[in-house]
Amino acid sequence: MNNKHVIVAGMPRSATTYLYLMLQQHPQVFTPYMKEINYFVAKYDRSIDWYLELFKEARPEQTTFDVSPATFLDPDADHRITQHFPQAKIIVMVRDPLEWCLSFYSQFKSFDSSTPPFEEFIRGHTYTHGSGMITVRFENDFVPARIGQMMNRFGDRLLLMSYRITKNSPLQALQIIERFCGLRPYFSPENILDKKINASGRRNFRFISYLLSRDWLIEAIGTLRLNDLARRARRMFDRYNAGRLRAPDELYAPHEIALNNRTFAQQQAWVDNLFRETLVLAGSKPFIPVTASSDHNKA
Repeated sequence: MNNKHVIVAGMPRSATTYLYLMLQQHPQVFTPYMKEINYFVAKYDRSIDWYLELFKEARPEQTTFDVSPATFLDPDADHRITQHFPQAKIIVMVRDPLEWCLSFYSQFKSFDSSTPPFEEFIRGHTYTHGSGMITVRFENDFVPARIGQMMNRFGDRLLLMSYRITKNSPLQALQIIERFCGLRPYFSPENILDKKINASGRRNFRFISYLLSRDWLIEAIGTLRLNDLARRARRMFDRYNAGRLRAPDELYAPHEIALNNRTFAQQQAWVDNLFRETLVLAGSKPFIPVTASSDHNKA
């Protein structure tokens, strides 16, 4: 594969489903029919040829995107990425630690009735993704340590963008990604979806969510060359689910919020300091001067 390659490597629960849905529309972008491939996390036992096959339909002028936010969860993924794609650009949407674990917990509860109580979940949780296993870590300064590791490994090929931008101005977030990846300007107020996708408060269809996470079904779609159909079905499901939100008081119990705040206070302070000058970094350096008070403006 000779295309420029970009991996949206995190964080989970940071509007990466929205990015996947919108990036499919850009004429210079190719996204495979499978979101969250997670090759470098949960499927590295497969050959690199299996991974490359997912992008074989990309045109020469297109930049290929792998939206696999669980990559953020595995520190070993960085070396694997560098080994196969030494020039790949990496995008990480950084969600405030005070929100991140609660959002993750809400997601798991929405489709997995066996999710443990929050007191256990917050200590770390291992779950099945297709044929592999992924471990979610929250304690012991995981977020600062993981971001620091990625900054050291990828340098200015790493885009760190606060989730606050996507939350408050999705158009601006998409325009920043265009600029970072060297794409022609395409996104505008006329062609973006102004809805939350895969939000914590959505009412989930457990059976459909289960099917969307099954490797055998996703790979059968690829084998039968139903890729476009799969993309359209995914878009319809995400758009419909975007409007099915629960009231906020249905999500978290007071004791869960209190435990969460105690656990993540220091990690939140670190992230606040990371973005003290701008909410967008290329490696450790400011990429675009966007502050919390100006993140509603265009890039």
